[in-house]
Amino acid sequence: TLAFALASKKDCPEIAEFANVLLKEFDIVIWRDATYYETLLWEQRSENGGILLAKKQGRIIGVFCFRKAEGDSYIEIREPLFLQQEVLHHAAYLLTGNETERVLCTGYGEERKPMIMAKILLPELTKDLRQGKVFLNEVV
Repeated sequence: TLAFALASKKDCPEIAEFANVLLKEFDIVIWRDATYYETLLWEQRSENGGILLAKKQGRIIGVFCFRKAEGDSYIEIREPLFLQQEVLHHAAYLLTGNETERVLCTGYGEERKPMIMAKILLPELTKDLRQGKVFLNEVV
């Protein structure tokens, strides 16, 4: 059975674990920890949103950071992480309550726009980029 719940601070370690497993497939990612998701949770709440969790048999199968800032005519889902496409559809419907309200989903789909940009300050590090995966601890 698929269940949805709003995340709280206590969910952040489990969210980070789920995210890091899913993001392993990418070449360059920022390693996420509980603190990352605690900060993100507060950011989303400050814009009339939160983090919606999709769970199946008690395990996270989807994480949806969302917001509806004052004056916006749509809900935005940022960087959705999910195991099955249908989970995203259920989350969007749950957040809007109908099938006609617009949902902006950034960081997903055919159009690949970077959510962040980084500049490498030490050019000798670029040789490592060609060797395999790189995990960044922090982007400043």
